[in-house]
Amino acid sequence: MNILLKYRIVLGGFMLGLLLSGLTAFPLVWELGLLTDWLLPHREQFPALFEWISRVKVGLDHNDIYYPFIAYGTDWLAFGHMMICAAYVGPWRDPIRNRFVLEWGMFCCIAIIPVAFICGPIRQIPLGWTILDCMFGIVGIVPLFLCWKWSKQMEAAHNLAADSTKNEGNPVEI
Repeated sequence: MNILLKYRIVLGGFMLGLLLSGLTAFPLVWELGLLTDWLLPHREQFPALFEWISRVKVGLDHNDIYYPFIAYGTDWLAFGHMMICAAYVGPWRDPIRNRFVLEWGMFCCIAIIPVAFICGPIRQIPLGWTILDCMFGIVGIVPLFLCWKWSKQMEAAHNLAADSTKNEGNPVEI
């Protein structure tokens, strides 16, 4: 498999993850209903998880009934994910020239960790959930780093090919 194909498969998977993550931010009330229904028979095996998901569901249901405009914030979260996904079209099209987008993405993945550990306790998010949020950054940096590395390799191969064609037919100066 050539390097550009590997690059595009991995970057495409990352982009798909961003897109799906964004789209799932729209139907939160419905999704939490499904998750709660699924966890209900298992609540004794996972009591802390069930309690947390139930608490989040009650909060979302309450907001949906009395303060539906609060969900506008998660609509913007979804939109942000989709626009960040769109930013990766540049590196998809030109991996060498748009490598900076991969570097920005890796920075964002690292930045998730302090944000989660600062904001999580302020918003009374359980530690396990904060760590789960950090995992998105830790896992997300892997495909971006691979694509960054492959982009550097593609650039080196491109430069080598350009140098070899530039020197064809020219006598070597001593």
